[in-house]
Amino acid sequence: MEDDQNPHSLNINSDARFQTIYEFAPFMIDSFDKNGQPILWNNACAKILGYTVDDLKKESDIMSLFYPDQAMKQKVLETIAKPDGQFREFIVQRKDGKLLKQMWANFKLPDQTVISVGYDITEIRETQEKLEQINQSLEDKVELRSKQLDEQRARLALTSKFAALGEMAGGIAHEINNPLAIIAIHIEQLLEMLKSNEIDLAVFEKKLLGAKASIGRITKIISGLRAISRDSSRDPITTCNLSELVHEVEDFCKERFRSHDVKLDIEIKSQDIFIECRPVEIQQVLLNMLNNAFDAVAEKPDRWVKMSISQQQSFAEISILDSGFGIESSIQEKIFQPFYTTKTEGKGTGLGLSISRGIIEAHKGKISVDFKSKNTCFILQIPISKK
Repeated sequence: MEDDQNPHSLNINSDARFQTIYEFAPFMIDSFDKNGQPILWNNACAKILGYTVDDLKKESDIMSLFYPDQAMKQKVLETIAKPDGQFREFIVQRKDGKLLKQMWANFKLPDQTVISVGYDITEIRETQEKLEQINQSLEDKVELRSKQLDEQRARLALTSKFAALGEMAGGIAHEINNPLAIIAIHIEQLLEMLKSNEIDLAVFEKKLLGAKASIGRITKIISGLRAISRDSSRDPITTCNLSELVHEVEDFCKERFRSHDVKLDIEIKSQDIFIECRPVEIQQVLLNMLNNAFDAVAEKPDRWVKMSISQQQSFAEISILDSGFGIESSIQEKIFQPFYTTKTEGKGTGLGLSISRGIIEAHKGKISVDFKSKNTCFILQIPISKK
């Protein structure tokens, strides 16, 4: 870097300590006169950049050797013209053509000589790039593995959902058979009226409307089945009336409870509790909880399940209480673990509570057991919609 003084004004031999630092320093030290000829060019410069002092003296435009890019060369010259001691990163070309990444700072001495000090960071930058590549590779692998785990969780959730629906299958079939039987009766009566030519239009219309209502009932059940049985993991979050979700789940459950003489009591303390959710997922949780409660009391002499829905401050609270005598202390820590079940073999997947907790937590809620209750009681809390 240039010195406007006499080329011989900087005498490094005048101080033995400076001479030692200059010759053996691991960092580069250089200085150039106003004609661009080297005044200082230490061993580190020669070693790192590949040029000796004699090599440089043969060149008329030394700066272009190191900075073939004119924009970079201009930037370097500007920093030399205004030496401020601040290190900046530059791309410097070595004698063999390799581009190096280096940090250089310019200093003005009391005699107005400008010297430049630099150190090479090429290996550091290459290491950083390799680490970034490794990090990106790891991120890609983690993303892929996370995607695979999400897909596995979705499949497990779907498996659990089908298992829950399977347990309700008998009741659902009965719920469909009832309106089918009603439709059959209405059609038989209408055919008899047509055959006898004695058609009472008011009665005829009443029978048709009855058949239509039964068809609507079947349609509702099938639509509900289609909705709850599909993969809902990618459904958008929507604002839902919790009571409507509960009633739809009740439709799937009530016949199974009734046919096994298990009393199902659902108390909705407010019809206007709205939550932000994936509705099918919340229905799956409710179905799981009711199935578990049913299985827990089905063989007991006193068989009942109570579900209560209320608003507690900023949460919608759903409690599922059954006539069981609580959860044994020895398994309290295990009940939410995947594949853990207290049901008899072939009667459960062991996924219901684990998946239910995952769904509720994904909705920023929580699921817990009320150990103070003398009967088995699960508490679900889901944030109330702020919209």
